[in-house]
Amino acid sequence: VHHVTDDPQCPGFKEPANEVVVRVEWFPAILEVGERIEHGGHRRTVTDQRLFHAHPDQGSPVQYSPGKGILRLAGQPENIGFMENSSGRADAVGQCGDSVEVFLKVTDETIDDIRVAPKGCIYTWVCASAMSELAKGKRIDDALHIEPDEIASVLGGLPEDHMHCARLAVNTLGEAIADYYRTVTTRSVQSR
Repeated sequence: VHHVTDDPQCPGFKEPANEVVVRVEWFPAILEVGERIEHGGHRRTVTDQRLFHAHPDQGSPVQYSPGKGILRLAGQPENIGFMENSSGRADAVGQCGDSVEVFLKVTDETIDDIRVAPKGCIYTWVCASAMSELAKGKRIDDALHIEPDEIASVLGGLPEDHMHCARLAVNTLGEAIADYYRTVTTRSVQSR
């Protein structure tokens, strides 16, 4: 479905007077209806809220309709931040260079609180946030079974080329849980 207009090659195209053009250097980007974008020499007007994704060397931006979960968490991510005195923590870097840091507060083998500190694209942010929503309140054993596909489902889908963001979030959660177990084991040994 094509939701972009103002192609100069189309009959009846008129360049708007006094237009403000958003020059997009890096994607993904969430753009609002009515915004004019320029990327790779092409100018377009956003006619429907879409999430555009492409890298500068990949030509014109590709657009798709993001799921409600992506739009919700992109606008208001959950559990973002750092945690003092966490029960377990981990940070990892994905194949794209984005990173996620996860902090857990565990009581009676249940994740009472979780904080995530993602650095990178919007997909990394929403995947980390969605993972934190799935993990919070779960028993540790259950949280270890969270899969990247579950994150994609909560988000209403992910482009295939960004599933690695969901894997990064899940893997970092697993590492934070492993850190919790190392901490518990160390304390147990030291108390003997």
